[in-house]
Amino acid sequence: MKMSKDGIRDSLAMMFDCDDILHNSIQSLKMISKQLTSALDELRKQYKLLPIYDGINLSIKDYSQWYNINDIRKWFVNKFISTIEEIEIIKSQQYSPKILMTLEYIKKNYSKDIQIDEIANVINISGPYLRHKFKEELQMTILEYITNIRLEKAKDLLKSGGAYKVYEVAEMVGYGNSQYFSQVFKKNTGISPLSYISGKEASR
Repeated sequence: MKMSKDGIRDSLAMMFDCDDILHNSIQSLKMISKQLTSALDELRKQYKLLPIYDGINLSIKDYSQWYNINDIRKWFVNKFISTIEEIEIIKSQQYSPKILMTLEYIKKNYSKDIQIDEIANVINISGPYLRHKFKEELQMTILEYITNIRLEKAKDLLKSGGAYKVYEVAEMVGYGNSQYFSQVFKKNTGISPLSYISGKEASR
């Protein structure tokens, strides 16, 4: 399962769309629910977070919000996403002040043409040192992080019920050239923006 909000939604949608579940197999439903709960608690354990429930009994009647398969899927999506958000807070507390300033700057300015030297100047350190510290603390380059932020925002906009065209989304997330945006989107997701809008799965 991809540990991103979008990846979680896609993965759980596929799990709960399998034939056994769609044919109302209670045993299959309970088995998947138990596996997901174990995976969720294992993830939380890695970051010293409390388990979702202590001594959980995976009987359908134990969950007041579980009226149908879609409700169960939504329940797990919400639990995984809230766990990811808790983990992000923990990770952010592990970053140095200069890197936290960099992350905040990127989140506020991802829609602009961000230059690394510009960020370095704002937070008052050298460009090479910023690149080194960022890679050391986040295990990715600044450009990779900016791309991730832009694509997550783009996915939200593309799924907004056709409110925006692809070139409009490209501009809104910091890409002046929609063709280049489409190339970056496909390279990172495996599908084009138009395929993403139509709900097609990635080919890889």
